[in-house]
Amino acid sequence: MAKVIKYTLDFGTSSTLLGAITELGHVSSIPLDFKNDDNHIMKSLIYTPSKHEWYFGNECYGKYLELEGEGRFFRSFKTLLSRESFESTMIHGEKVSVESLIARFLREVRHRANSFYQQDVTSVRVGRPVRFGETLKSDQLALKRLTKALELAGFTNIEFIYEPVAAAKASKEVFNREKLVLIADIGAGTSDFSVIKFKSSKFNDEDILSISGVNVGGDSFDYELMKNFILPELGSLVRYSKGDSSIKHGISKVLLSKICSPAIFSLINDAQIYTYIEDALDNVEDSEDEMKLKNMENLFNEKLGFDLMKEIEKCKIELSKLSEKELSYCKRGVKIKKSLSQKKCFELSQTKIEEIRKALQEALDLAGVNQSDIDSVMCTGGGVQNPMIMAELQSRFNEISINLDQVQKTVVMGMND
Repeated sequence: MAKVIKYTLDFGTSSTLLGAITELGHVSSIPLDFKNDDNHIMKSLIYTPSKHEWYFGNECYGKYLELEGEGRFFRSFKTLLSRESFESTMIHGEKVSVESLIARFLREVRHRANSFYQQDVTSVRVGRPVRFGETLKSDQLALKRLTKALELAGFTNIEFIYEPVAAAKASKEVFNREKLVLIADIGAGTSDFSVIKFKSSKFNDEDILSISGVNVGGDSFDYELMKNFILPELGSLVRYSKGDSSIKHGISKVLLSKICSPAIFSLINDAQIYTYIEDALDNVEDSEDEMKLKNMENLFNEKLGFDLMKEIEKCKIELSKLSEKELSYCKRGVKIKKSLSQKKCFELSQTKIEEIRKALQEALDLAGVNQSDIDSVMCTGGGVQNPMIMAELQSRFNEISINLDQVQKTVVMGMND
């Protein structure tokens, strides 16, 4: 087998891919997860039921259900990189830093790749979003943490490339004239845009006219779905008074935000939840409110949070094609039956769409071009399949081609020299 010079890594919030630059050329991606339908794509998931048991990728869901949620389950953990207020979490009685948690996953990816090639490879080129966090400080923190995690995973020679730039380099389209192409890289955690001047000759870095990004992605829409449709069925809107007081109490905004976030959900201290539930159950008078609170109590007692989130994700995908979809979930004391409206989801997500819209416009402005100057739109990242994002792109660029080929593999395909 050819000697590997370096790996090329697309570590995503929801999925991860890895390729290689070898002496004989560039391998765009290799099999990482034979439990997944596409074994070249590894779900960015970690499940650890005990100190000496760790599972990664698609296998996590099955093990999580088999062991009835014992231990800890992590998803969307890449988004923790930019959270300045979050430094560590307790796992099996030990404090584990953000860097160490992510290193666990990246070390497994490297191990699987090394096993595939039968070589110990310590050099890697890594895709990075234009903007990890909301501020420059959080962005720098995320890059520092990711670098540390890669080092802990066994990489000693690390270089980064902007994900939309890698996507641009992956283009195999042959242009017989100079064309302006907008790269739209929509992931689970971030949305990046860049304007590239493509020529018939080889792609050069100076052809990158602009890069812009925002810390909003597919998970942002899941957040809105969870907050506005699902959590009310779990008592998030319950209000109650204590004793003779007229002051109304309810779930705190901080706790509500944590429950809605896929990354933070697994990090919630159970005591925070149970304190709220017990306090509310002691004081509510409405039987329907009591039933909803019991739903939340059973969800955490039975550790069904991620199982419910998986069902919500399936429902969201189906809702992209339907005007209405009913979520029916009934397991171990948790009963939710809720009709979801595509129109209502669109309305609730307009704030997030506006942030993405501004990042897109910033890319055009920085490049000094108008929307009408764009000849083609190239999409990458699973988030572009979100109907709200596609509707925005199609409304802006309805007369030009929008390329959706290989949306999940474009970045790793473009990391060759």
